[in-house]
Amino acid sequence: MKILTITDGIKNCKGGSHFITFDHHAYIYEIEIKNKDFYIKNNLLNLSDINTVIFDFNEDLYTYTNNWDNKLKHKFKTVTDMIDSFKKISTYIQFNHPKIVIYQDPLKCFDLGNKLLVYDKLKDIEDENFKIPKYKHILSIDDLNDINFFPVIVKNSNGSHTLTDTICKTNNELIKTYNEKFKNQDNVFVVEYINSYIKELDCNHSLRFVVTNNKILDYYFRVSDKWNIHTSDQCVEKTENADIYFEKIYN
Repeated sequence: MKILTITDGIKNCKGGSHFITFDHHAYIYEIEIKNKDFYIKNNLLNLSDINTVIFDFNEDLYTYTNNWDNKLKHKFKTVTDMIDSFKKISTYIQFNHPKIVIYQDPLKCFDLGNKLLVYDKLKDIEDENFKIPKYKHILSIDDLNDINFFPVIVKNSNGSHTLTDTICKTNNELIKTYNEKFKNQDNVFVVEYINSYIKELDCNHSLRFVVTNNKILDYYFRVSDKWNIHTSDQCVEKTENADIYFEKIYN
């Protein structure tokens, strides 16, 4: 079995590309498709010899450009350009070499980074154990007039560890926040705020599931004193008790 790994950059990918480099490796800016042939640094690679392609990229590419190296900046003027290149490569592989197994397919993963797209796909699921909060895509300040499910969070639909996420309790607060932080942006949405505070743990929580082929394989119960939970502000000392707390519910 021959494996090709394609990563987004020396500094921008998660982890390190050397951990998943097996038979062939290429950075996204080294790849070209010419006359239906696949080139890495101007050298032809016969994909008929490849069984598996692993894409390794930072899932926050929509906003995560501060660590781009010079080669990435020279090749791609915008994040969208890079994403389009990833998708083009995946499409080429699937069309011309359908037997190749692809992991972390850009045609699927980048959609998962867009919260609006994910919400739109999940909103019609009817399950008493699974519900999504109310939400609305905001294209202009006029769209704020229809919001009637306060308190809400106003935020961008793409990106991780966003510092502009803001809770608004009234329409006046929402309009003020929108004008100060989100005006003239097309990836803004408002979502119903749901209090995640757990009295028994004296903290807020964020629950993540690991799902493969529609099966829950694992979960990660993150807790913090803050409502907007990131890896850096977790209450590490409460992690074990939080895991025990959720395990009782899950089982």
